[in-house]
Amino acid sequence: HPDGYTVVTDILIGVAAENCTRISEDTLEVDIMLIAEPITVTQKELNEMLVQAQDL
Repeated sequence: HPDGYTVVTDILIGVAAENCTRISEDTLEVDIMLIAEPITVTQKELNEMLVQAQDL
């Protein structure tokens, strides 16, 4: 997205593995890099995000 996304909450990441028994005792490590800059979120934008989140 050219303008980026407004993020105002935690990021939830799920990882699934099907029939993965060979490494069942190992720890899966996921590295995530979030590049962001602070912005001001208006009340209208916040309300729109909250409504959109309820639709999920």
